[in-house]
Amino acid sequence: MNAANPDDAPKAQVEVSAERRYYSPWQICVAALLGGPLAGGYFASTDHQLFGSPTKAKRTLIVAAVVLAGAIWAGYVLPERASRAIPAAIIAAIYRQYAEAAFSEAISQRKEQGWVRDSWWRVVGVSLAFLVLSVGLNILVLLVFPPQGN
Repeated sequence: MNAANPDDAPKAQVEVSAERRYYSPWQICVAALLGGPLAGGYFASTDHQLFGSPTKAKRTLIVAAVVLAGAIWAGYVLPERASRAIPAAIIAAIYRQYAEAAFSEAISQRKEQGWVRDSWWRVVGVSLAFLVLSVGLNILVLLVFPPQGN
């Protein structure tokens, strides 16, 4: 008996609809760069959900939260003069590589069925909302764990 992997996207035909939209690897990368790991994780999770992998969608959100926590921690332990842009760019590049590996085949199939890429405006707007959320989370962490010294 050959059991299918529940995490794999279904191979069945998907209903052709111009209303169905996906997020490209570049959109996920830009989201991670603008809005941080949670924004990139949100869009990657949405693609997993749309492509029929709800378990992967949940895991993606959990990993995004862990990456955000690690990025906040790294921001506090890096020396003051260290660049904060380089780690952000690395995280965004990792999200792009992940999205390319995870979604390229599914996107190609969906494009043939009439799916279209979602709006860049939506990606930027939602990413900026995640940025505000992340800044608020940083402020909360500073209030709970004030910096020591001086």
